[in-house]
Amino acid sequence: MKGKRKIIKNEKRFNNINWKDSKTDVLKIQQAILIAYNNGNYLEVDKLQNKLVCSFAARALAVRKVISNRGFKTNGIDKETWRTTKDLMRIIEQLKNLKRYKARPVKRVYIPKSKGNFRPLGIPTLFDRAVQTLFTMALLPISEATADKCSYAYRPYRSMHDAAAYLKLVLGYMTCNKRYVMLCDIEKCFDKISHKWILKHIPIKKSILKKFLEAGYVENYNHYSTEEEVPQGGVISPVISNIALYGIKDALGTNYLIVRYADDLVITGSTEESLKIDAVKRINEFLLQRGLRLNMEKTYVRHISEGFEYLGLYFREYKDVSRAKGTKQGIFLIKPSKIKIKELKGKLKCIIKNRKIRPLYVKVTKINDIIRGWTQHYRKYTATRIFSSIGWYLWTLVWNMLKKYRQKLGKRKLVEKYFTTVGGNNWVFNCLDSRRRQMLLFQTGWVNIKRHILYRELNPYLTENQEYFQKVVKRNNKDTVQINRLRITLLEKQEGTCPVCDDNLMDGEPIEIHHILPKKYGGSDELTNLKLLHKICHQSVTNSKDEQLRAVWKENDVIASYKPKD
Repeated sequence: MKGKRKIIKNEKRFNNINWKDSKTDVLKIQQAILIAYNNGNYLEVDKLQNKLVCSFAARALAVRKVISNRGFKTNGIDKETWRTTKDLMRIIEQLKNLKRYKARPVKRVYIPKSKGNFRPLGIPTLFDRAVQTLFTMALLPISEATADKCSYAYRPYRSMHDAAAYLKLVLGYMTCNKRYVMLCDIEKCFDKISHKWILKHIPIKKSILKKFLEAGYVENYNHYSTEEEVPQGGVISPVISNIALYGIKDALGTNYLIVRYADDLVITGSTEESLKIDAVKRINEFLLQRGLRLNMEKTYVRHISEGFEYLGLYFREYKDVSRAKGTKQGIFLIKPSKIKIKELKGKLKCIIKNRKIRPLYVKVTKINDIIRGWTQHYRKYTATRIFSSIGWYLWTLVWNMLKKYRQKLGKRKLVEKYFTTVGGNNWVFNCLDSRRRQMLLFQTGWVNIKRHILYRELNPYLTENQEYFQKVVKRNNKDTVQINRLRITLLEKQEGTCPVCDDNLMDGEPIEIHHILPKKYGGSDELTNLKLLHKICHQSVTNSKDEQLRAVWKENDVIASYKPKD
């Protein structure tokens, strides 16, 4: 173990970092933080948080987290970019001493919302993102220790699918008498949250936290201070808002059930009056202490037989005499919302009709990425008919495009050239990519419905729960349509984990296919010579010359014996 830590401490190159050992070291400190917090030893919590923030492992992982994020190329107000591994090592070293650290103002931009209005978003500098990521690591174990069971946003191993699955479980149960739901919206949750409350209750270093909160923002080249607000877009902001809203379940009492995803609430009750009067009063009393309140214009009550939209989904109990039992009047279903279906069709239509997107395989690549992501997201619900209708809509768009821009070819020639048979479907659009290989348009009919299994309410930072979450990750990664067939095969073969860092491959980081024996040394494209790695892990395997690391990779069948060129 000492030898492994020596590799990390004496690190001089980013590609030589032992990511597996780094994650193990950070997790051990996080577990110690959780134990100390549960025991009420807050001085020990403070010491352990400082130890984590100062450790090389945590600093390296913070930088990795920043550069693997989709928004990495979006600059803050300083327009700084990290172009080389030398830049990354320089940042890791700078994170070691934050005594003189001063948070820069965030760059404010506005992003469109589904209903036509805009949401303010704050973009921190890259260095500020790394600092916030560090302190988020130190805060998450405590956040999980105090979390409400009804909260599903911005938590490890939790998602909106858990929120939806819990609602279906509660509202679809035959003895459930809470058949009214109130959909609540907290008015400007991130913009109005009290700094005074945050500084008093968020258990991380107050001097750093204060700098995050008071950094302000820049809009149209003007700097504005912030006396209240946690910038949307900040890495640590979601965790702070989560902790601020923990306890809302207890404030409501036992007469109501609540599901919270970020600042969107669904509360179930027995009567419409109790929700509108008693529940609203209890929530507002809870929120007032944090400088918040409900937006009553966006808060409304529905009976489950009327249906309601939540998190891009449509929930409703449909009448069915054969299924009516107890208080149930039929069957409770969850479907993709009409707004999300309309948005998807608009995106597909825009790509098909955009003549600047050329050649054809570029269009197919863009469409496949969108369709794979959309169907993977909504395959957990009642969506078979909707998938079929989207498939028909897309086929119609493609066929009309071919008829319009390939007028010299007759219909029979179009069919022969652009359509092939796959699994009994004679109308699968195909074209050739840049390497003259066949590329198929992804078919929504290929996607089977796979129900989401609700995660058990366990703390992932406790040692005894690690095995459970590892099993769940492997189970979920075995069944995905978000990547192509080759990658799915490799994902199943590797049980959903990266052999370099031993972490979840589908955690949001970019992934790449790696050749165990490089092709320039005679390696093939056979499955036996391929591995699926995180992009950063792949770069490490390709460029690292550290003998101890390479010995570990050889043992794990990540690389074969060959002499890399200098």
